[in-house]
Amino acid sequence: MEEVYAALPRWTQVYAYLDVWLSDQSVLFLADKSIDPTPKLGDEEEETRNWVLGIVESRLMLELPEVLSGLGIQATLQEQVTASMRELVLTFFIREDEVSIPKLDNGQWQFLALALMEAQARKKIPAIKHYFDLEDSVARERLKKMLKTQRFELIEFEELCTLF
Repeated sequence: MEEVYAALPRWTQVYAYLDVWLSDQSVLFLADKSIDPTPKLGDEEEETRNWVLGIVESRLMLELPEVLSGLGIQATLQEQVTASMRELVLTFFIREDEVSIPKLDNGQWQFLALALMEAQARKKIPAIKHYFDLEDSVARERLKKMLKTQRFELIEFEELCTLF
């Protein structure tokens, strides 16, 4: 599986992982609807799931401060975004055969964090919606600048966000 992902363009690698991870629970969470508890798995499966999700969460949390500051997200909202991001990761679907940790670079993790924030801005955290308003020239330029530092294009970001 890793060889397949490694052969993909950088933005497509992020897209492929996210496409596998998003679950019905993720969709409900992003729509700000109540979600059912994650079904109980076998001990070994649960241990693997928690291990993978822990690594995904820690990598996202490592890159999130730079994303928040790069977008100029107000300090009063940063704690809410961070907590919501942690909750969202817990809704991800990790299959037993998908134990490999994504081999993403820092820019790809930031790209993923941006997309997850944009998805949450729609209904879950509407207070950050204006940071992703592509009709607003200031927000658009700030987002394009941030994407460029991560070596991504706005069109790739827009395509990644179609998953939500």
